[in-house]
Amino acid sequence: QWLAEEVLENRNNKKKTLLRASVASALGGIGQGEIYGPLSAMLEEKEVLVQLAAIDGLGRLKDSRACHDLSMVALEGDVVVSVAALDALVAIGHKEGAVEAVVKELPFCHREK
Repeated sequence: QWLAEEVLENRNNKKKTLLRASVASALGGIGQGEIYGPLSAMLEEKEVLVQLAAIDGLGRLKDSRACHDLSMVALEGDVVVSVAALDALVAIGHKEGAVEAVVKELPFCHREK
């Protein structure tokens, strides 16, 4: 938690793109649920490297809460970011709630009754 607050959320580190990207990816691999919030917030960053690291971290975290955010990024991001988001969704796999969260966000899955 300290590392997330000190590196990812600290405004003084905003321009340290490589540092923030490396920490985001590594913390996702550790698998602690409290990192979800900071990683999710990083999806809104302008730096593509930071976005990609956040996507990677969320995929490695394997937390179904990330499915909504990753689905939106997959639909709205550029090609590289969209493919990374889809890869992260695949990495999350069939965690409880994951499939439902993805299907809910995909417009072509909604059929009129």
